[in-house]
Amino acid sequence: MDEKALTGESVPIEKDENFVPDDKTGIGDRLDLAYMTTVVTFGRGIGEVIHTGMDTQIGKIADMVGQEKEKPSPLQKGMNELSRTLGIAVIVICAVVFLIGILQGREVLELLMTAVSLAVAAIPEGIPTIVTIVLALGMQRMAKINAIVKNMPAVETLGAVSYV
Repeated sequence: MDEKALTGESVPIEKDENFVPDDKTGIGDRLDLAYMTTVVTFGRGIGEVIHTGMDTQIGKIADMVGQEKEKPSPLQKGMNELSRTLGIAVIVICAVVFLIGILQGREVLELLMTAVSLAVAAIPEGIPTIVTIVLALGMQRMAKINAIVKNMPAVETLGAVSYV
């Protein structure tokens, strides 16, 4: 049986119906079973289906892959850090402006409106647009040298790699 689709083995494995596995035998060492997505390379035999669907080894792998949470890309991490830093800076600046106004004896409602309008004006709405444009320009440059990528997070992650 050629089990490379399941186990990654590069050479076919000879199966033995008389093999008796113990509890610790891995799927690649189970010489008594043939698995879905594997190919018979030589010989013939009779089999009995013991699992179907999500109960098969491939089904278990699909279930594990489906449960994997998507991790943020380096670009997303950087954008989150930038947003957090800008947010803290804006709050500190608004608090300082509010306190200076209180020390000058200004009206609290007027200071509150000033601080809120300053916070709204200080938060840049154009960052997502700028990032999208920069990424699109990068994709155009890559396409010119015949390097088209389907998965953008893969490119972002590769951009953060130091050694290959």
